[in-house]
Amino acid sequence: MEVQSQKTLEDEQVAALRKDGEHLYAASNVKANCHLESNFRLAEVGAGFDLKPLFQTSNVNSVGVRDLLVTHGHFIFVGDLRTFLPSALTAEVWSLEKLSNYKGEDAFSDSFWDKQEDVGNGFVLVIRKNGTWVANKVFPDQLNRSISNVVSMGSNHFIAVGSAIGNRGWTLEFGLMAYDDRLMDRLVSWLRSSWVSLERMLWNSRPVAPVSRQ
Repeated sequence: MEVQSQKTLEDEQVAALRKDGEHLYAASNVKANCHLESNFRLAEVGAGFDLKPLFQTSNVNSVGVRDLLVTHGHFIFVGDLRTFLPSALTAEVWSLEKLSNYKGEDAFSDSFWDKQEDVGNGFVLVIRKNGTWVANKVFPDQLNRSISNVVSMGSNHFIAVGSAIGNRGWTLEFGLMAYDDRLMDRLVSWLRSSWVSLERMLWNSRPVAPVSRQ
């Protein structure tokens, strides 16, 4: 393997590279201002490995990208989101007797992970090519679920895979509804409600035949 060129990227960990036509995109995990929490950035790779930022998250929780998929009109990111959820308002103070009799807990039992305060969640984030938001979904799990890869199975049809603690894997199938489809759904719903209102108005305004008396 002959190395033609290389470059060190400061404060940037590239998690995925994807080529789309003549464009090369990189999804990177970044940390700013000495924060412990990480976010991720989408950039276009130019000459000399220069990165032109296109999109960046600004989450208060630590979010990391694992894979990137580029479609005709979207960027799809998958990864994990770290959330701190305290299990108690105050920390428990252990007595000397409890400390001396402590035998530890089974790290492979579900009850052990139910007590953890740092929870990992898998996530999917979809944005348009212009950087605007389309959809996102978080999959919470006490067993620190994450998503590592995503592939396209056809038009707006995707499958993602990931893992959780305890040698557990899981798969996810999802689809995207096009903007035109959502617009058509709203139009059909409006037409239906308008037709019902018109029928009700015609029914209430129809003339009532007089009742003849014998």
